[in-house]
Amino acid sequence: MPRIAPLELLSIGDLARRAGTSVPTVRYYEERGLIRSTRTAGNKRLFPRHTLRRLAVVAAGQRVGLTLQEIAVAMAELPSDRPPTQREWRHMSQQWAETVSRRIRQLEALQSS
Repeated sequence: MPRIAPLELLSIGDLARRAGTSVPTVRYYEERGLIRSTRTAGNKRLFPRHTLRRLAVVAAGQRVGLTLQEIAVAMAELPSDRPPTQREWRHMSQQWAETVSRRIRQLEALQSS
């Protein structure tokens, strides 16, 4: 991972607080590969500031009914060492929109049967 200026790194507690989630949730997302941290010599987790955006995307995906596995697959295509570009976000969101639309059609078909 490229070196990041110290001011751009957040502790796990700061990240959780700013993202509106819990520290165990942040750890879980890291274990699942949704986010990445660097470690200090004392093994303290530090997260790049752009991880906040990744956590927001995870939350958005969950709100529309995507599983963490589906979110992880989509996010695996995004860079982990820098914020994604607008084009990269757009590509991912288009894939999610197709998935959500397909599920809506399936649910509507179930409702009308």
